[in-house]
Amino acid sequence: MSEWGGDAVPSRIFQAQLTLVGISAHFNVIYITRYGY
Repeated sequence: MSEWGGDAVPSRIFQAQLTLVGISAHFNVIYITRYGY
């Protein structure tokens, strides 16, 4: 169980970045479909 090892924090930061990218992409799709850009 090396869950709390050196990779714990970077992996959480990586997951947070992926989540932010997914959210921004989702809102970009909504914006494009709504405003036609």
